[in-house]
Amino acid sequence: MAEALHYVHAHNVIHRYIKPSNILLVDYGNEQPRARAMLTDFGIARADDVDRLTAEGVTTGTVAYLSPEQAMGSDVGPESDVSRSDSCCSSASRARWSFRARCWSRWSPD
Repeated sequence: MAEALHYVHAHNVIHRYIKPSNILLVDYGNEQPRARAMLTDFGIARADDVDRLTAEGVTTGTVAYLSPEQAMGSDVGPESDVSRSDSCCSSASRARWSFRARCWSRWSPD
């Protein structure tokens, strides 16, 4: 995952939709000792040289995997993707969500 994020961030792309179902484990058949992560679904990704497809201040994504910046409708950067990647890894290793809320509108960063 870190390699994939490094690559897209180096090309000025922010994924914005990192969640377990957008991470595939792939065996490239090159005799590596382990499968590698492939990041998929760049449908709401942002790139520096491309116009926005989502409205300003509108949040799109799966609530359990939104970064705090996304949830508040703020600008997101590479650190938001890294945070969500960490959350996915944590969830996978514990077999449960890192964050759970009954109603997202009640969540507050304070």
